[in-house]
Amino acid sequence: MKKKMPVLRICMFGRTNITYGKKPILLGKKGITKVQRLLMIMCYSGRKGIARNKLFEDFFGREEVLDAANNLRVTAHRLEKRMREAGLPKHDYITVEDGIYSFSCPMEVEVDALIFKRLIAQAEKTSDREEKSRLLLQACELYRGEFLEDLSEAEWVLLESAHFKNLYEESLTWLCEYLKEKEEYEEILRLCTLACKIYPYDEWQAVKIECYIAQNRIKEAQQEYQATEKLLFEELGIAPSRRMLNQLAVIRESFRASSVLIRDIKDRLKEEETDEGAYYCSLPSFRDEYRFACRLMERNGMDLKLPT
Repeated sequence: MKKKMPVLRICMFGRTNITYGKKPILLGKKGITKVQRLLMIMCYSGRKGIARNKLFEDFFGREEVLDAANNLRVTAHRLEKRMREAGLPKHDYITVEDGIYSFSCPMEVEVDALIFKRLIAQAEKTSDREEKSRLLLQACELYRGEFLEDLSEAEWVLLESAHFKNLYEESLTWLCEYLKEKEEYEEILRLCTLACKIYPYDEWQAVKIECYIAQNRIKEAQQEYQATEKLLFEELGIAPSRRMLNQLAVIRESFRASSVLIRDIKDRLKEEETDEGAYYCSLPSFRDEYRFACRLMERNGMDLKLPT
């Protein structure tokens, strides 16, 4: 029986990362080499492969190369050599048939960008909202940065990156609205915290503030607003959006209402100085006071047993 080989994982969101099983694969020194660029193009093309002219365009870009075909053959040879040196099995990783270049592997290959696209496509086809949320959640958690940011100077990467960002934003927006309906605010905060790290100027902080307000966590909402206001002003020199300004009004109103409520409660709790004797209250009020006293005693580690 043939021994199962480790999975080759290619991470294209954010900084490029290649692992074979648990072993990181380095195909060159710091920076993206032609060998790594070729590998990313071939892996992203998937099983369908990529046409010769398109491969030349994506690989060389606007660079003028007299003998593009020979240059590509040399790079492909170097890629296979580097992969063997990195610990991968000897194999013809790049095959050509009828003008189509394909990436061939003896092991299973997982490419996060391709998995992301597949999950989005599946989510768009399903009418089950719970299943759609499950698929979009998986997709959003895969998105850890812009597509191939190490190759952002390439025109085809810029186009694909913009497409992926749009898919991510649409998916996260839908997911947040769905989770709001279910009042799963902590999950929204987790997802939007990741989004803020990737796109700090796209105001995903506004969604976080809405979650804090919905949970009556007004102080945290204010802190989030102040941090975002500082970020936008210091880095971009712009004021927060109308949406965030409206949220600030809600925060201020919440603080005002809280202070009024506290003063009102204190006034109501005060006893008239002229009253003497035992404190009287109705049975329902007594029950509430008793429960409050029990919880207070329990937090302070006091014995809750009543004397017999």
